[in-house]
Amino acid sequence: MNFRKNSILIIGGGIAVVLLAIALFFLITYQKQYRENQAAFNAARNRLNSLNQRNPFPSSENVTLAGENLERLHDRREALQQSLMRGQIRAEQIEPARFAPMLEETARRIRAKASAASVTLPADPGLGFRDYAAGKLPPNDPKIMERLVIQIRGLEDLIDLAIEAKVQSVDTIARDEFEMRTAEAAPEAPTDVRGRGRGAAPVRGAPMAPVVRPLVAGLPLPEESDQYEVERFVIGFTARESAVFDFLNRLSSRKVNYALVDVSFENTRTDVGRPVDMKARLAALASAARTAQPAMPGVAAPEVRLEDISREERVVSGRDLIRVRAVVDMYRFTDVRAGEGTP
Repeated sequence: MNFRKNSILIIGGGIAVVLLAIALFFLITYQKQYRENQAAFNAARNRLNSLNQRNPFPSSENVTLAGENLERLHDRREALQQSLMRGQIRAEQIEPARFAPMLEETARRIRAKASAASVTLPADPGLGFRDYAAGKLPPNDPKIMERLVIQIRGLEDLIDLAIEAKVQSVDTIARDEFEMRTAEAAPEAPTDVRGRGRGAAPVRGAPMAPVVRPLVAGLPLPEESDQYEVERFVIGFTARESAVFDFLNRLSSRKVNYALVDVSFENTRTDVGRPVDMKARLAALASAARTAQPAMPGVAAPEVRLEDISREERVVSGRDLIRVRAVVDMYRFTDVRAGEGTP
């Protein structure tokens, strides 16, 4: 075949082959991309179809399940609340004129129990309610009256605890005088002097906020909550060590919800010095015995025993009277679900 004669045909055929190869390459590449895009499109369409076929959120099954779980939580909360409220001091609605007789009846019961157990009570006739025991009427407010009755019952229960623990004497009793803060909330209005010879006109304005003083310095009052109410008491008594710990054990195991906030001990004996060194005391007794009876041939030296030391020196602790001041919070849980302020 003559190349010169057919050069144009050969060159044109070569170019055609190259272009065909290039076209074939792009065809294969675009076909591959098309298949990948088609597969992604099919996957997205299948996912969209599956989402469209699902139940809308929240579905009826989820709503039913959430309702059942909420009901279980309500039941558990109610059971816990009822267990906490079981045994707590109940509130009573009384008239202000009935408060003084109730206080007198309570004091009579306490003094009868203390007399039977040979426990000395403080000389305060009101057991923390001195003004009301003297004849003063409490405020004519149902909430204040209800809380005062709760305080009477709480103090009676605490004193009963001390009597049951066989303390020697109940020295002091104190409560949170919350009703006094209401009177402090409205002090006299300041005067405005308008010049010489003119009368002083009172300046009207908003009442001052009540001053909240803690019952014990350094121990702030507990925070208020709609879940519970707290009454703080301070009881001071004198007892031996065993009776003190008996009182604390009874306090923690009481059905009434008590919380011991603070407790302080003070020994009533002022002559208590350092602990007795038993070895040194025995050596001193042996030396004194040898001095009193000189050694003689054939005669044994006197033997010194532990019993020769007085019992007062051998007893380490537990026999001395202790003054105790206990700060106690009494919790009363409220029935919030029923919408009642007090159970």
